[in-house]
Amino acid sequence: MTPHELNLCIHAFNEDQKIQSEDKLTIAYMNAYWHRVEKLPSLKQVLGQEPVKKKMTDKEMFNWVKALNAMLGGTIQKGGE
Repeated sequence: MTPHELNLCIHAFNEDQKIQSEDKLTIAYMNAYWHRVEKLPSLKQVLGQEPVKKKMTDKEMFNWVKALNAMLGGTIQKGGE
């Protein structure tokens, strides 16, 4: 093994150790967090495989439609806000 190859192995080992340390810290943090949560999210949602769905209120939806209308150059008829 050349000194360069040894150096590459050392850097790879150090990077693996850093990743493992961050993983363990993340697990400890999430474990402490989940002990305090009343309702756990689904595992798919936690892993990022399922999008978080949030219902809009009527006012939020109306404001979103108004913003889209303005972006697309639409007009508002009489009687609208």
